[in-house]
Amino acid sequence: MIQKIRNRFHRHITPRLRNLGMPVTKDDWKLWRLRNMHRGHRVFVLGNGPSLKVECFEPLRQEITFGMNQMFKCFDQTSWRPTYYAISDSLVAENYGRMICQNYGGIIFASEHLQPILGRHPRVVYFPKTHEVYEEGEPAFSPTPLPALVGAYTTTYLCFQLAWYMGIRDFITLGIDANYSFSAMENHGKLGVYEKAANASQDNWFVPGYFEKDVVLLKPRVKQQVLAYRAARRFIEDHGGRIRNAGFQSPLEVFERVNFDSLFK
Repeated sequence: MIQKIRNRFHRHITPRLRNLGMPVTKDDWKLWRLRNMHRGHRVFVLGNGPSLKVECFEPLRQEITFGMNQMFKCFDQTSWRPTYYAISDSLVAENYGRMICQNYGGIIFASEHLQPILGRHPRVVYFPKTHEVYEEGEPAFSPTPLPALVGAYTTTYLCFQLAWYMGIRDFITLGIDANYSFSAMENHGKLGVYEKAANASQDNWFVPGYFEKDVVLLKPRVKQQVLAYRAARRFIEDHGGRIRNAGFQSPLEVFERVNFDSLFK
């Protein structure tokens, strides 16, 4: 009976309180305490595309950084670690969640729907997320995780929203390219709006072995990713911030470009 009451409260009352911006769960309170904690600082949001280079990591040791997905695959090449880590892809959580928790010692932000996969872990902070489905228009941008962040076909979009909530207004991207080679991918059916695939070219990512042979992934939806990046730039710049692309020969044209080395002079 008690469990039924808890479940009913979670289904009906929690969303209403979150809509009012009120934290309810332990994870909500952890997110609440992060509000504006990095005001006045800049952030480097690191995707895993080929425009990210391992030699970038040393200058980032004193910076606030977000890593994601299989970023841990480069940890044997550097002592640098991201300030925060993010996961929102269910297949990434299934295939690599345990390894991420074992190899990374900081705060891991994970979409709430991944809790049955990752379980309760002292360093995992779950956030509520909408599952936006769009083909043409730009997604919304949530400046706060309560009631929910906006999911938009790329984990980087969630990182932008979390960083904004933490008070950051200066965004620099690395390895966010929205450019993939699909020719060698093998089709493995669908998961919701996504196609599942395997054996993608290793040239799609910044480190060899990012996906092992035969590991199934969600095929990136490039058009929707670009629309999300446009939405992020629009929101950030309309509200007094800036977002720049420092990736080496990155093909992404959405953000203003900046030379990586010039950021440290």
